[in-house]
Amino acid sequence: MGKKNKLTVKLANELFDKAKPLYRIVDKNIEIHPDWISYVRKNLAILNAWIDWNWAGYLQSKNSSVPNIANKINIDSSRKALTPLTKKLGCAN
Repeated sequence: MGKKNKLTVKLANELFDKAKPLYRIVDKNIEIHPDWISYVRKNLAILNAWIDWNWAGYLQSKNSSVPNIANKINIDSSRKALTPLTKKLGCAN
């Protein structure tokens, strides 16, 4: 572990209750501060939207020849399966 990482771990442990960092590392485990857990639960929808937005931007930057990536990765979960229709039309799977 580098000097900077050691300092980060040391400060997170020393200031866990005072500065309330998002997490600290304890014996190769990540301990999330309880105040952050309640924040994440309360704002989960906003955080998920932010993650999706940035993930789509990353994917688009790495796959510039693929248009409309954001709509391709966020498929509407309320959409019904097309299996009955494909069977009715006799489409091959």
